[in-house]
Amino acid sequence: MADVFISYSQKDRQLTERLASQLEARGYSVWWDAELQPTGSFHEAISDELGAAKAAVVIWTDASVNSDYVSKEVAAARAAGKLYSTHGPGFDPGKGIPAPYNDTHTIAADAVDLLAKALLKNRIPPSLRQGRDKATSERLNSEDLLSFLGVCTNEELDPLVELINKAVTTNLLASPKYEQFFPDHQQYLDEIDLQFRSSAANDFKLIFGKEPPSYRQVLLQVASKRKLQGDANRSVPELERQIYNARYSELLAKISEAIPESEKESFLSRLMADAEKRGIKLDIDTKSKAPLITILTQAGIKKTGFLAFQKLPILTNAAAKFIAGRGLPLWANALGSRALGVFAGPIGWGATAAWTAYSLAGPAHRVVGPGVDHLVWLREIKRNALN
Repeated sequence: MADVFISYSQKDRQLTERLASQLEARGYSVWWDAELQPTGSFHEAISDELGAAKAAVVIWTDASVNSDYVSKEVAAARAAGKLYSTHGPGFDPGKGIPAPYNDTHTIAADAVDLLAKALLKNRIPPSLRQGRDKATSERLNSEDLLSFLGVCTNEELDPLVELINKAVTTNLLASPKYEQFFPDHQQYLDEIDLQFRSSAANDFKLIFGKEPPSYRQVLLQVASKRKLQGDANRSVPELERQIYNARYSELLAKISEAIPESEKESFLSRLMADAEKRGIKLDIDTKSKAPLITILTQAGIKKTGFLAFQKLPILTNAAAKFIAGRGLPLWANALGSRALGVFAGPIGWGATAAWTAYSLAGPAHRVVGPGVDHLVWLREIKRNALN
């Protein structure tokens, strides 16, 4: 039986599919009658799944408020004390949700991070490793960019959309779907995919005929631009890992360069304190004579796995605050307050801002390099996150 049952109207199937996919990407098993046939056992099967689920999420829309099926499912979920309320885009929950369900807090159906936090707060952890289900796992490891974008939240896609819209020769601003649905990026993923790959052709002055380069070709160009050596026949995951490792090392080097030896002990103490606030213990000798980059590497900052992905935002956060507070030169002119603010957002924003800011600071304002960094970061945390 599933962790989460989704109650919805068939008219909102696409919205429901996105929510289910994004919950699955976070390790939750989800049931939403996607393959259930309306036979004689149809209603019994729904009742059984709803009864066994740990949580029931309703998607309120103009269609679902008028659905008898949704009404019965929501009533049962509320009685069982496991109802979580979301609403679709353009729906006013204050006016549209019927009583007695309008006294329950509701969030947007695409605010999956908030929903996941609410589930965890109520002691409903994911039962699967992130991306373990076959469909989501395939999308997480797909060589096709569009497929991967479908398992990202709107918040996670915000930096990529912002980068594309900085481009001079190609952006989303002229897209009718963008104009209609922004900031619901899931409504125009095909446009994001197309415009990002098109920007690669502009950035690298590539000519690929009528079609923009594939995502794999984009990665090869980024790797070449950064003088990374290797087999040109490598897969997309292998290329992303190479780019990720190189950027990771560059970030550690930038932080190490920015903090003078006289400030090293103070910085390490701040870093350990910040990590402890988040429940992570860093084994660091603050009085070590070793270079800072060596200390950070030995502390497990540069390792794979979910714990390392938790540590990196803590590191970049501590570094940005420490450098700003001490009046030390920033390693990137573009870092500033924006980088400090994004740490409250989804995991990865802060690290991405820190290691791509100096790319953005250049006069060319290139899109592809920072965009690839952000996509690689998202793919890494989604592949490696554990229960």
